[in-house]
Amino acid sequence: MSNDNGVNTKEIDPALDFFAGTVAGIAALAVGFPFDTVKVRFQSAASMKQYKSTFHAFFTILQRERLTGLYRGIASPLVRHTGATSC
Repeated sequence: MSNDNGVNTKEIDPALDFFAGTVAGIAALAVGFPFDTVKVRFQSAASMKQYKSTFHAFFTILQRERLTGLYRGIASPLVRHTGATSC
């Protein structure tokens, strides 16, 4: 199929488009969520004096709570973002 400019275009299967959007949403959240967790913990009044810097907060969470500490609470945003980016 070609458009008015003579460039060949191809229709994308809606199921493939939905799947690609879902994978993109999951990947974006998996990469960004630990940084958000560190930011929230660093800004929290309860733990304000516990961390010296952002890197200290990151490594302290990793040391005390392992990788699961960085991804605690990801279920709700995962459902929300995955649905939003898949369409």
